Amino acid sequence: MAKFDVFGTTMIAIQHQDQWQLSIDSGLGLRRPVKDVVLPPSLDENELAQYLGDIYHEWATDRHPHIVKLS
Repeated sequence: MAKFDVFGTTMIAIQHQDQWQLSIDSGLGLRRPVKDVVLPPSLDENELAQYLGDIYHEWATDRHPHIVKLS
């Protein structure tokens, strides 16, 4: 599991059966699956931040200019 702050939105990527499943984390224990983005199964966890940045770059703001990997 990899957790990211994607320009102010917390997203979680879980690898299941060699496929990445992306969801938005509500912060309250609820996750909403992201169905309109497919993460290539060949990506490793270290490449996810760059890929998410390429997809969601329009979400960037002065307050949230980067993607941050969360622990």
